[in-house]
Amino acid sequence: LEQEKAIILMDGLDEVGGNRGEVVVQVENFVRAWIPDPSSKKTSGNRMIVTSRFVGYQDYPLTDPRWKKVALNDWNTEEIERFFTAFTLASELAWSGGENNENSQMLADQEKNSLLRVIKNNQGIRRLSGNPLLASLLALIKRQGVTLPHRRVELYNLYMGTLLRSWNRSRSLDKQPIGPEIDFSPTQKLLAKLALHLRQTNPQGGLISEDAMHDYLLNYYEDDGYSRKEADEQSKFFLKSVHKYSNLLIEKGYRQYGFIHLTFEEYLAGFGLALEREKVLSEKIPEYLQQPKQWKETLLLSLGVMSVVNTATDKANDLLEELLDKGDVNYVLFAGEVLNDVGKSVLGNKMTRKIQKALLEIGKNSALDIGSRRKAGLFLGDSAWLPDDLDNLLLIRKGKFLVGDDKKNAEIKQDYWVGKYLVTNAQYKRFIEAKGYQNDEYWTDTAWEIKQKENWQQPRFWEEHELANPLSPVVGISWYEANAYCCWLQTQIKEKPEQYGLDSKQGSVICRLPSNDEWECAARGRKGNEYPWGDDFDAKKVNGADSWKGSDDDSRGTTAVNLFKKGKSSNGLYDCSGNVWEWSRSLDSNDNPYIHGGSFYNLTSNLRCAIRDRNDPYYRISDIGFRVVCSS
Repeated sequence: LEQEKAIILMDGLDEVGGNRGEVVVQVENFVRAWIPDPSSKKTSGNRMIVTSRFVGYQDYPLTDPRWKKVALNDWNTEEIERFFTAFTLASELAWSGGENNENSQMLADQEKNSLLRVIKNNQGIRRLSGNPLLASLLALIKRQGVTLPHRRVELYNLYMGTLLRSWNRSRSLDKQPIGPEIDFSPTQKLLAKLALHLRQTNPQGGLISEDAMHDYLLNYYEDDGYSRKEADEQSKFFLKSVHKYSNLLIEKGYRQYGFIHLTFEEYLAGFGLALEREKVLSEKIPEYLQQPKQWKETLLLSLGVMSVVNTATDKANDLLEELLDKGDVNYVLFAGEVLNDVGKSVLGNKMTRKIQKALLEIGKNSALDIGSRRKAGLFLGDSAWLPDDLDNLLLIRKGKFLVGDDKKNAEIKQDYWVGKYLVTNAQYKRFIEAKGYQNDEYWTDTAWEIKQKENWQQPRFWEEHELANPLSPVVGISWYEANAYCCWLQTQIKEKPEQYGLDSKQGSVICRLPSNDEWECAARGRKGNEYPWGDDFDAKKVNGADSWKGSDDDSRGTTAVNLFKKGKSSNGLYDCSGNVWEWSRSLDSNDNPYIHGGSFYNLTSNLRCAIRDRNDPYYRISDIGFRVVCSS
């Protein structure tokens, strides 16, 4: 300090006991003694860092102008990836004792990618991994050879077991337990009831005073037959064990306790709910669903614990059936989330089909708000439901029709078939899995050169959950990629024409993007309708900007391709107005392809079928997709 070369770290100001105010005064006096006031313009090499959680700091803040206050946020996705990149390589070198060579880097990279897949597929685990301790724990669990489960309730259960059984052992240098071993099942049960109590009494703060927690524990043990004295001893022992030796319950302010992370509180509260009798849950679940911000995550985890961890699937299904029978939109959407959270194999085929049927009814109900309809479609796609006629191509006969704003006479010289739906992510996935991006036979020389240069291996938004939903139109693809898909599809139709609604005797067909005239004829009909269904606009029949008026803009996006039945064209095509623009094969004088139909971003004027916009063929944006045309 006297040489002005010291760095002083005082960690955990919020964890100081009852004399925190006095300690803060001493810290302030210390910094004044060794670090110059900024206004004096004197310099010093001494540095001082004090850390504190927010809650503990608010009561006794540091106010001297020498301090620079910095809030540390949870890691974002990029930071989590950077951490896993460094962690997995360090682990590989430490465990194997090998050199930092190509093989060790390859093994570390595989481990990192496996961890990142868990993060991307599970929003709850993503939130946990923003905490450095919990990200480290996930990586360590994986490193021990444990296969990380796909269902998040199983992963939370794994986290809980590790924290309760192993935390006190893994943080000691000699790997010997610090303090008593913690009995997992009864401890988790008690923590679950405590977490549920916190949710019910302080859902936003997530805090309980030491006295209140002691009183709760005292009642818990007395209800279990302990005497008052024994219950008091059990309560104190429990608090000491779980707080000191598991790091699950932590002091977040003076004599104020809470769980290390909100996600654990939600999971344990869900576990506590799952232990309740079915009759109680029948009353509580509808009540709690009226407060989604406070309760929906806990309710989802509760049904997951019930059906996956506790294997009480019949109980879970009975509760879901009660919700579905009430017919409330929010209850059906909740059931859809449960289905996708725990999986079809857990709930069983009968319950899965009942939920899917209810979701489909909501999605196609034009009287409902588009946000709810969109969610229903997303949940349907997530549950792997697809319409039987997804691949159908509809026949458009040659002949005269009206085209353009001025409805001029035009003529189609040849019969052709056109996709009933926009090409979905589920269909495009077949192209990817068939190595379509690696086979130059499906690409023109120019397109192949561009693809190689840009290193396109999949659509731009393929990793974004909602835009990549199986039942939604594929987006984030260039004009070149759309053409390559058409060439690949041609080979598929040749093998199985009946799958696409074509006669097996049809002979060879050529698949491609539609021309301007082919698209308009199919979308508008022979009479040149302004919109696919007629001349009068109706926001309920499309996914366009007007459809979202009064809704949450953040929820706007692509919708499942089979929802807007009343918005079909006279030829039976879905989504010729709204949802996404569609690439065509027709080019302008600058070789830019035309696009048709408008998207979820567009107002009424751009949803007219006569509108022909154009775009750079390289563009890979979130509101351009395509549909296929085939001809003999």
